[in-house]
Amino acid sequence: PLRGRRYRLEAEKVYDKLDYHSFTADYRHYWFINPTSIAFRLMHVSRLGADAESPLMYPLSFAYPTLTRGNHLDNMQSYANEETGEFSINQIYGSRMLVGNLEWRVPLTGPERLALFKSNLIFTELSLFADAGVAWDSSSKPVWKQEAKSAEDRIPLFSTGLSLRANVLGAVIIEAYYALPWRGDHFARGVFGLNFAPGW
Repeated sequence: PLRGRRYRLEAEKVYDKLDYHSFTADYRHYWFINPTSIAFRLMHVSRLGADAESPLMYPLSFAYPTLTRGNHLDNMQSYANEETGEFSINQIYGSRMLVGNLEWRVPLTGPERLALFKSNLIFTELSLFADAGVAWDSSSKPVWKQEAKSAEDRIPLFSTGLSLRANVLGAVIIEAYYALPWRGDHFARGVFGLNFAPGW
């Protein structure tokens, strides 16, 4: 998308062995600044009810590269410090989560009207991004601090970087990215990654 906005509101009810409600609110806005565009997404997902935090279910997490790049689980474990409390791997899990994304998108190759370089076969897009995510549950709360002071504090985790999306023969979209996760008051080691998913 280049211009406009869209949103999705979803409510689910699960019965039988587990009993809980699930709610999703997903808002997206796009500003076209010829030939580039700005894209913004804000998404909230929550589970509520008797079994919303049942151990039979995998908890919600923003630590997926399609939600926040550079904060995926493998990378997070290398920064977890359970003893000092500076960071707990539990920070990325919960029964509720909030995700925010901002991208400045530049079409590199594609239609002459939109892209910097005309191509009828190769369609690519370069983007500078900033991602953020926070997860919490009924026994914790989100706090807007750089470091968690206790296990009950769930801090937002940020990353920024550069990505390149390519449309391969109109069949699949591949995104290669380099992300710099933000940890406390400094950037952590950069992370290369690959997504096989369309942009939002």
